[in-house]
Amino acid sequence: MRRVLIAFGLITALIGLLLCWPLSRAFMTYERGHARVLDIYRIPQPEGEVSLRAVWEVEVSPGRWILGDLQRNQFFRPMDDPVLPDAEVESVAARVLPDHQGRQTLVRAFWSANDPDGTAFIIDVSASHPWRRYILGLAACGAGLITARLAWASRRWRSA
Repeated sequence: MRRVLIAFGLITALIGLLLCWPLSRAFMTYERGHARVLDIYRIPQPEGEVSLRAVWEVEVSPGRWILGDLQRNQFFRPMDDPVLPDAEVESVAARVLPDHQGRQTLVRAFWSANDPDGTAFIIDVSASHPWRRYILGLAACGAGLITARLAWASRRWRSA
């Protein structure tokens, strides 16, 4: 039973690590901060769809702001501007642009410290980012390691 629990814990920790790998790699590779979306340009596409180009700004160092328009998907891979049906465009714009009182939802921005102008990006504004997946991955990794450690140490507890 002890070996089964150790194996189960290690497999659970490995699955959690795989779920968290894109976020972990981004946190190790890039600097991060909060960007403010300034505007969303709507580019009409065929079949009633609209391409969204978000223009945003982020402070990469005290007093140094950069403008950008690059977006990446939920796995932090480069992507083209998201294309949505015309009916969904207003809800995306309302979620990330300032409202009438000036309140705004900030989005995560990432950039390389050596070249912030050329590498800065935000996560896809058309979909909410799957932070829950990363939280579950961290929880699975922690629970798996704790289970494996307790199972490994259980023989010592019985002999004492």
